[in-house]
Amino acid sequence: MDSNQRVSNPSRQEEGAPPPAPAAAGPGTVVPDWAALRELDRQGMLGAVAAFPHQLEEALRLGREAANLPRPLAGTPRAVLVAGLGGSAIGGDFVAAVLEPEAPVPVVVHRDYGLPGWVGTGDLVFAVSYSGATEETLSAFEEALARGAAVVAVASGGPLLERAAAAEAAGRPVRQVRVPGGLAPRAALGYLMLPVLYLTCAWTGMGDPSAQVEEAIAVLRRQARELEPGGPEGPAHRLARQLLERPVFIYGAGRLGQAAAYRWQCQLNENAKLLAHYHAFPELNHNEIMGWEGVPLDGAAGGTGSGGRDGASHRPLVVCLQAGPDHPRNRTRMAITAELVDGRAGWVTVAGHGRSRLAQLLSLSYFGDFVSVYAALLRGLDPSAIASIQRLKERLAALPVGAGGSSN
Repeated sequence: MDSNQRVSNPSRQEEGAPPPAPAAAGPGTVVPDWAALRELDRQGMLGAVAAFPHQLEEALRLGREAANLPRPLAGTPRAVLVAGLGGSAIGGDFVAAVLEPEAPVPVVVHRDYGLPGWVGTGDLVFAVSYSGATEETLSAFEEALARGAAVVAVASGGPLLERAAAAEAAGRPVRQVRVPGGLAPRAALGYLMLPVLYLTCAWTGMGDPSAQVEEAIAVLRRQARELEPGGPEGPAHRLARQLLERPVFIYGAGRLGQAAAYRWQCQLNENAKLLAHYHAFPELNHNEIMGWEGVPLDGAAGGTGSGGRDGASHRPLVVCLQAGPDHPRNRTRMAITAELVDGRAGWVTVAGHGRSRLAQLLSLSYFGDFVSVYAALLRGLDPSAIASIQRLKERLAALPVGAGGSSN
């Protein structure tokens, strides 16, 4: 496997299952016609994913510009809260995970209407909605204004920026960051994350994060050579084929791994239309590990056996995300847990790359984004389509309370 983005661990390949397919088709190996499958990607999600390193370069410029905005509050904020939903909130998770070891104040993410009771004067609230029309985020924005918190609205347009402009013109402690539009919110991670990262660093005294961002861009550009469409089948293609028609569990460790694992789950949900589950070490060793005892061992009565539809290729698959900053004891926990679930689930390890926490996190996320799109294409689906979300929004729009739905 190419060392730029490892999918391992070859010593723990699933018993009774074939090893990951090689890049070129060999005897008995059926490699999908990826060029034909790309015709299903009618709205260009694969291209948007492939272009993420370029988006980060543009977002770096946006972040630097945002860092020069006049401060909406005196001194260091008491706490930082990122209010958002769906693809507009994940950037807040990433900022909180990256800054956790050095942040002098709490950085939390809020995914709901309103705000927690502790938010008030002296706190910094980022209201993030790519469309600018997410009803939950608009609710949080209005609540932040009412409580006298400093607010930064991040959006591509819509009511959020309109309300922020009016509040700023009236002398309220509000600032605005307008990001490029035209993407699905989940494909705009760079645009939505870096302004929050730069402003949080600037206004809490953590300095300029540009070195981390530039390193992450370089890491992703190298990684893209084995992940992007157009080349031979690579590790993301092969993992996408492994996780079809089976329960998928995404595990990480600590704040960084948890953010990466949740991104994987959300991308598999939205792009591939697959149910997936995420959890994080060490917490999962205090509860979820017991759930695996309810999964029959291979060959046991009612177990997965060794072939046919109930074979190893249809038993659960754990994708374990490893980041450089993982605590050594969490790495040990991963290894022991893999042994304990052996025979009940397959286990694949994906490693992050780079020196910085940001590069490690984004390299894990970038790999998962490709896996989710390739899984959608293998299932004959358009990765951009979100029919159930649209139907939900239509139902909400027909109700008198919360009209407009939730378009993150």
